Amino acid sequence: MSKRSGHFPSHLDRIRQGVSPIEVTSIPHARWPLPPPSFPPHQSPHLNISILDSSFNPPTLAHLALANIPLSTAFPCTHNPPTPDCCNFHAKLFLLSVRNADKSLKPGDANYDQRMGMMARLAQDVKDDISPGHDDIPMANANEGRKRYDYYRGSNTAVALIDEPTFVGKARILLEFFHKILSSKIPSPDSAIDKSSNDNEASLDSDWRTIVPDLTFIVGIDTLERLFAPRYYLSEEDMHQRLSQFLSPDGDNCRVICARRVTPGVAEYEREREVIEAAKKFIDTNRIALVDIPVDVRMFSSSETRAAILADSPHWTTMVTPLIAEYITQQDLYSHWQSPH
Repeated sequence: MSKRSGHFPSHLDRIRQGVSPIEVTSIPHARWPLPPPSFPPHQSPHLNISILDSSFNPPTLAHLALANIPLSTAFPCTHNPPTPDCCNFHAKLFLLSVRNADKSLKPGDANYDQRMGMMARLAQDVKDDISPGHDDIPMANANEGRKRYDYYRGSNTAVALIDEPTFVGKARILLEFFHKILSSKIPSPDSAIDKSSNDNEASLDSDWRTIVPDLTFIVGIDTLERLFAPRYYLSEEDMHQRLSQFLSPDGDNCRVICARRVTPGVAEYEREREVIEAAKKFIDTNRIALVDIPVDVRMFSSSETRAAILADSPHWTTMVTPLIAEYITQQDLYSHWQSPH
């Protein structure tokens, strides 16, 4: 069960009033974005964080597949042998912008509070790159280890609102945010594995203030297309400068994982080919990776789900997780949605 850092409307009010550009509305435990207390201490100087930024209206199984993409699948580890600290995501974040460059709330849409509720539920089904099995919890007291693991269900995934429409702008806000919360945390005794065990010589986490957050944005091909569209920047030159800063190891050091979504038809295939060509420089330099998500969910979309609900088709329940389906039914979402068609 996730801990929530407050009541959703208050977070939305703080965003709209300009109190803060980002508000975390749901966290899995107090140590986030570091692993939970019952896990091995984080001793790497880097913290790999995935960012799934979407409208989540509603979250579908395609969103879940995106969230579950392993870091090592997109960016293979160069260490030999591979190490968990460089090949896995240590934390994940679902991000919803209240200032979308292309989309605004429409009649019948889920409001921001409801989307936050669905995002928190989706987080419970996300696979965790760092979770040990019950028998692998490195605690001196096995029962205590299992008790802590049972408390920490789901993945190391949080949910947040942000007041920024562009990815380059979001990266700056997120990097500042993560640096701030890491530098403000003080490691507690729980952040170490019990050192009283003769078989365990593990030490405390690295100094949290020195940990560098490395952000990887997970997107679909439509979002990647917008990332390389000059109309979202002051000029084409401005676009190239901002993207170089965003994706450069010497700049914001962000990376992008893009899931292919080729739909039937020559026009759609050509559109995807053009997007990949525009991003070729960064694909070749290993800053953007193209991956495939399972075929059975690749074509699921939020708009298709809303349309199925509006048409009272039971098929919509196969496009979302059971927790999301239950929430949509309880809230009576999308039954009055106004289809653009």
